[in-house]
Amino acid sequence: MYHIILKKQTEMSSAIFHQREEAAQMSRRSARLHRSPRRCILGFAMNRIRPSHRAWLVGLALLAILGVVAYFARAPRPASTPAPDAARALPEVSAARSLPLDSLDTARRQAAEVTLQKVLSPRPDSAAARRDLGISLARQGRLDEAAKEIERAVAADSGDADAWADLGLIYAMRNRYDAAVRAYQRAIRLNPNHAKASYNLGLTHAVTGHYREAEAAFRRAIQAQSGFAEAHAGLGRVLAAQGRYPEAEAACRKTLELAPGAPGVLADLASACARQGKTSEAETLFRRAIAEDPKDADAYLGLGEALAASGRMGEALETLRKAVEIAPDRPELCLKLGLACMQQGRFAEAAEAFRRAVARNPEFVEAYHHLGVAWAQQGQADSAAAAFQRAIRLKPDYTPSYAGLGLLYQKMGKMDEAIALYEKLLAFDPRVPHIRNDLGALYARRGDLSRAVALWREALRADPSDAQARVNLERAEKAMRP
Repeated sequence: MYHIILKKQTEMSSAIFHQREEAAQMSRRSARLHRSPRRCILGFAMNRIRPSHRAWLVGLALLAILGVVAYFARAPRPASTPAPDAARALPEVSAARSLPLDSLDTARRQAAEVTLQKVLSPRPDSAAARRDLGISLARQGRLDEAAKEIERAVAADSGDADAWADLGLIYAMRNRYDAAVRAYQRAIRLNPNHAKASYNLGLTHAVTGHYREAEAAFRRAIQAQSGFAEAHAGLGRVLAAQGRYPEAEAACRKTLELAPGAPGVLADLASACARQGKTSEAETLFRRAIAEDPKDADAYLGLGEALAASGRMGEALETLRKAVEIAPDRPELCLKLGLACMQQGRFAEAAEAFRRAVARNPEFVEAYHHLGVAWAQQGQADSAAAAFQRAIRLKPDYTPSYAGLGLLYQKMGKMDEAIALYEKLLAFDPRVPHIRNDLGALYARRGDLSRAVALWREALRADPSDAQARVNLERAEKAMRP
């Protein structure tokens, strides 16, 4: 019974973790896309970014290589073109807009900045020159200075939608997401068909977990530019984050129709198929994603889960071990490996995987909980109790660890401690299955039949089909009759 109950807790907390992790990964990778000037601004000569079917937006960073989100790599609009004398004075900046950063040595970048400063000396209100200087600074990673220059540019020319969009991107890279949203919205008000501003607005909303707003922004980008493959990909990812997997699948397929080699989208499609129970198709797609990038840990993770769903646990474990081998510093991969080991009864290997997870993230509540379960299954009661207690200290309302620790205390004969934990658990979440029946059984064992009967009656009011509570109640009432 102890094993069965802990297994149910493991499955429940694993499902909760998986939902939370999908959203968290999406936000982390979206934030990374915004933060890196090499990824967000240039769109050229970047190191390949590993695609991720669970980190929903990481593929968009690679798609930026095509120049779609590389605002600062485009020529300025005619309305923003400097006066003829200024334009002639900026050959380095013009070159910089069409070349990768790696092709511009430090001397040339410094020369471009000096030239722009000379242009601004007699004309400090030149919006175009301010914007160009901001771009130059941003390319050097000097984001605070870049933001100030582009803020001065939009102050001088508040009608330049592109400048507002550039400012929004820099704000997002500095994690100033509210300011980024306002800047993008200003750009869109000025130019309702500004597809790139709508697209980056979608990214920013996704970072902050506002998936409905992100969806609306991506759809606006697609309406403005129907062939915008990256916007279709972003739409697919936020739909998946909302659990709308058939729609996410359709968006992924549209992305691949527009851009067959779009990085990460095969894995996104595979994940959407897996979530709909299309295990065979998901497996095929994950294998194709791995063939495209043999170092894609997330594709291995997805494949491992698809194999596990089809009952091929041996292959699943090997695949998950490969994911951890590729990305050993990612604690969530260690957790997934540990959960798969638990399903196979490999409790020692599972405990090692969970230990690796908490070593990499000392605040990983779910990993501490499952470590407690793994140790309990091996009879290491003290270590298990310590792990459950650590999870509870990190998250005082984390009910699975209360239940796990309560079961452990029962097994250790610590009835008073078990009752105290179950009372707390009942207070935190009265909907926990069988909590009243189990707590009533503990009171009955301690000789407090009145409290036990009250709990069993509550259990039947909450769930009239609870057969065990009904049997316990009948026995207790019979025992209490004179």
